[in-house]
Amino acid sequence: LAMLKILHPKPSEGDMREQRDMDDKAFRRVCDICKTFPIMTAYLQKRLLPQEMKRRRVGPAFRIFPSDRTVKFEEMEYELPRANGWPALREVIAWIRRKGLPVAFPFEFRLVAADDIWLSPFNGRVGASISMHQYHRMKWHAIFAEAEKIFRAHDGRPHWAKRHTLTTADLHQLYPDAAKFCAVRDQIDPQAKFANAHLSKLFDIKAR
Repeated sequence: LAMLKILHPKPSEGDMREQRDMDDKAFRRVCDICKTFPIMTAYLQKRLLPQEMKRRRVGPAFRIFPSDRTVKFEEMEYELPRANGWPALREVIAWIRRKGLPVAFPFEFRLVAADDIWLSPFNGRVGASISMHQYHRMKWHAIFAEAEKIFRAHDGRPHWAKRHTLTTADLHQLYPDAAKFCAVRDQIDPQAKFANAHLSKLFDIKAR
């Protein structure tokens, strides 16, 4: 699934009615089958997804980007340098196929402009974003852990609101301005009232 967002207007193309990638009930059944019979995953993907992926639509963001999300899933997203995006995606898909792993959801891939936000995954570089999903009733911990190694090997930075295993050392290695953020955070919130267990561990926060 590829999505391209541009800032200049273009003529609409394709069906502008409300779109759904697949009927939610049908997709949930597919995911449940994959959970019960993991060996069926690749077959069902080949049978059901190609027709869904052939559609091309161009239009305003409010019509193109929203989608129903009623089938629960776990998600990990990594942002890589643009040149590393396709090689990383191909590598992780090849690994999944080689191992015969049951990953029911399609990947999402998009390109994002660089920015100068201290903790942005796109800080200082044009990025390629890769989103990996797994049905919530299927095993995901080990699959995400191995895929994360591939993304990290391609200089990836994680989406903060999704699954990742970054440590404090990783944070300062990947984000040149992390120390600036930590200094400002410590100054504004010295008692760590806005921190929780996860953030305290990640940013090495110690309340005064």
